[in-house]
Amino acid sequence: MRGTGRMLLLCAMVLGVVLWLCEGAGTAGASQAVLEGRVTDSFRAPVAGVQVHVWDGRATHTAVTNAEGMFSLVGLTTDRDLSVRWVRKGQRDVRLDGVRLRKEGATVLSLSYGETRVGGDVVVRLASNPSTGYGWTVFQSSDPKVAVLSGSLFEPPGDPSNRGRAGASGSALWIFHAVGKGTSTMVFRYARSWEDLPPLRTHVYALTVK
Repeated sequence: MRGTGRMLLLCAMVLGVVLWLCEGAGTAGASQAVLEGRVTDSFRAPVAGVQVHVWDGRATHTAVTNAEGMFSLVGLTTDRDLSVRWVRKGQRDVRLDGVRLRKEGATVLSLSYGETRVGGDVVVRLASNPSTGYGWTVFQSSDPKVAVLSGSLFEPPGDPSNRGRAGASGSALWIFHAVGKGTSTMVFRYARSWEDLPPLRTHVYALTVK
């Protein structure tokens, strides 16, 4: 009996170790949430050296844009909303709260800076492909004391050979008219209306009117 009890105990211990190793391997092989994006200036040129701080409610994760204006952060939580703050020398900080990541694949979060004078217009241009079911919507519009939305349209591909071709991508455009000095932040989301998922892409437009 004692020998049988010892054998059962040994088998249980071995099984526990095997399960632990399998669980660890599964966790290591599981896909991790990725937040990536690009920062551009008012001429759509990449901006390097921008600090991107992500607060997940427990800790701050930081990345810095490279020469192509790109940044990437891996292993962020998908269970809570995130707060993202961009810090660029000589510019105001830009903050976006309520960012939720997709559990699989990359979530894209981009930022562009815009500048104009009172009476001027700025155009927000975002690549879009309606044939995929995804579309851009204005999640947060401009401060009406600074700028007002004066129009929006879909621009077909620049290459004439692609126009009218099924599945061809183009650009969604929004035109904002500056009415007063100040700053305003607009937020756009790219998602499928029928999916209960975080947006695939989010774009932030930081406008300064002088």
